[in-house]
This record gives sequence, C-alpha cells and structure tokens, in this order.
Amino acid sequence: MSIARFCWLPILMGVVSCSSPDQRSIPADTFYFPSVLLQDQDHLFVVNSNLDLQYSSGNILQIDLNTQRVVGLQSTPSLAGEACLLASNQILITDQTHPQLVQSAQPLLPLTYQAAYFLKLSPDRNWGLVGYLTPVVSESWNDSKDSLLSNQPEIQSFALSASGIELKDSFQLKNCFPSPSRSLRRIGRLGALIVQDSQVFVLFEFVVDDPDHVNRSYKHAFFLQAPLSDVQAGHLCSSSNRPFDLSQTEQSQGLRDLAITKDQSTAYVLMDEEPLLLRVSLQPSPMVTARVATCRGPTRLKLSPNEESVFVSCAKSNELVAYNAKDLLLYGKENRSDAPGGPVDILFDQTTDHRIFVTYQQDHKIGIFSYANVSSRQRSLAFSEWLQLSR
Repeated sequence: MSIARFCWLPILMGVVSCSSPDQRSIPADTFYFPSVLLQDQDHLFVVNSNLDLQYSSGNILQIDLNTQRVVGLQSTPSLAGEACLLASNQILITDQTHPQLVQSAQPLLPLTYQAAYFLKLSPDRNWGLVGYLTPVVSESWNDSKDSLLSNQPEIQSFALSASGIELKDSFQLKNCFPSPSRSLRRIGRLGALIVQDSQVFVLFEFVVDDPDHVNRSYKHAFFLQAPLSDVQAGHLCSSSNRPFDLSQTEQSQGLRDLAITKDQSTAYVLMDEEPLLLRVSLQPSPMVTARVATCRGPTRLKLSPNEESVFVSCAKSNELVAYNAKDLLLYGKENRSDAPGGPVDILFDQTTDHRIFVTYQQDHKIGIFSYANVSSRQRSLAFSEWLQLSR
C-alpha cells in the first residue's frame, strides 16, 4: 500500500494543497486549470496548468475552432506563467517552478532567477522581456547591508535568432529613481509588462516608509514608459524615462494589470486590493482622467480590438464586467453560478467580431461570451455557451 504524501504549492492567487504527483499526463481532450489563451487565426491554444500536481506536467491544447477538435498537443511546465506565439505551433512560456523559458516542451533558455512570470516579445519577435515576481526585500535603499536578493532584477531582456536565444540585459526598477531622500523598500512586484510597437510599458510597486512614523509605510504605484530602442540598448530608465507616481492621485491598492491603446495616448490600469479601474491620459504627460470601483478580486484587464470596451475578470466575486472605454461606464456584468471559481484570462476571438473566450481556471471550463458596444443604447454582454471539445 502506497503512502500518500502532501505538499504546498504557492500560486499567484493563493496557496493550494496537493497530493503526490501522478506520472500520467493530463487527458488530451480535457480543460484542466486552463490559465492562458492564445490564438492563431482559427486555432485556439489553451495552456492547461497542473496546479494540484495530480499529473506529471501541464500541456497546451491546439483546438481547431471550426470543428472544436484538438489537433495538437504539447507538454508544458506544471505551473506556466505567460505565453507568446513565436510562429505557427511554436509557443514560448515562462516556467514558474524552474528558472527557464520553455518552447515546445523543451527548455530553451536557463534563467538566473526564480519566479519568472511575465513574457513579452518585440514586434519582429527577435527580442523579448521576462519579468519576475520577486519577493519583498526587507531593506532600505540607504541601508548598506547586503541581501540575497539585493542584486536581483525585476526584468531581463533576451535576444532570439536562428542560432538560439541568449540573455542580454538586467533591469532593477529602483534605478529608475534619483537617490531617495526617504526610505524606500523594494517590494519587487510587477503589475504588468507590455511591449507595444516602439514602446515598453511597466507597471510596478514600491513601499514607501513614512520618515515621520517608524512603523508606518505606504504602497506607491508607478507607471513607466520607455522607447523600445532604449531598452534594447540596455537603458530602461534615463533622464527622459521617469516613472509616473499614480499614488499622487490614487491611494495605491495593489496593481494587477494594464492595457494601452494603439496610438499609445491612453492607459487603463487595474488595482486589486480595493479594486479600481483607472483611465490614464499619457499625452502630453500622464494624468488620471477617470476612475471607477470594479469587481472584487480582479485578475485580468483587456481592451477590445476596436478600443470601445474595457473588460475586467474577477475571480473572487465571480464576475466578468464590461465598461465603455471613453467614460468607464459599466454596461455589462455576467456571474456564472455554474462556474463558482470565477473567470481569469480573457481573449478576443480573431475570427469574428464581438466574441470573447474566458477561462474559468478553478472550474476547468472555457466560456464563450458575446458583446456589443455600438452606441449608448446598443451595449450588451451575454453568456453564449461553454466551449465543448469534439471527440
């Protein structure tokens, strides 16, 4: 008789208990803790995570949306982070359980540090950024004590070529500030990382200690924009690339996600502890222009392809909500009682307008929703069906 072993696995949304891993693979016709969605024309890629360690690894299902059949299968790490399509059927993934980037089930690039999550590629797909979920470092910048994590960057860049992939530069976000006169402790939390056209956008936090009160500190939320050419040259921060302190107008309540319009004139910021959705004008300089309280436990923020709507998924309140992008007016809300775990990732269907796919990770489901935002009188969000795989 075998003896069951138990372990604890830290994940982004909390901690789950897990039994001894099974050496079997996740069934090829099953959604199992689906975490990430990607699309290449009429093929949908679903990253299944092995969050409870019941299997030997996670996997990626490649689904033909015309037939809803699985036409491809790849093994992945048990706890995958973000994913990017390099080319047809070639997917690059961050591995949260081991310091590496993985492509087509094969380790592609060893990383220097643990907890890699964020992953973004340049438009030409020959360069990218990986961001780390680094732990809190209990040290002040003006403290001379060394820390095991004092040299760990929040972001690293890498280059892709026909001959392989290599790490290039490392970036510590504390270097984006002048020498501080007050005590600032690294919290090492990236809220979002975006590479869009010729720009790089970073959303991150620091904890600021109150110099007048020893036991009092405050979170500050920062937004940073830098030219892609500068970052590729090894310069994320410069005299012209200074972070904008969102906490000048908003009490920082944790950062969750970020979306940028195509013309890079507007940013949408999602805060998660006392959930807020912000609209930030980026030109001529950053300024918060609208704010609204949103659903509890927000997980993702997505801007629709026509940039008329903003969607937020909330796992804690089990809601998918839709806002008019210009004024953040709420126009749709869906709560699925048959999927109590709540929505996570959101993907706009490339094959048809006004349809979105939503992962319900804890419920092992993918929902399909329709939406419309034509005018103030023609706005809607409605559940259509659960995605069913044909066998």
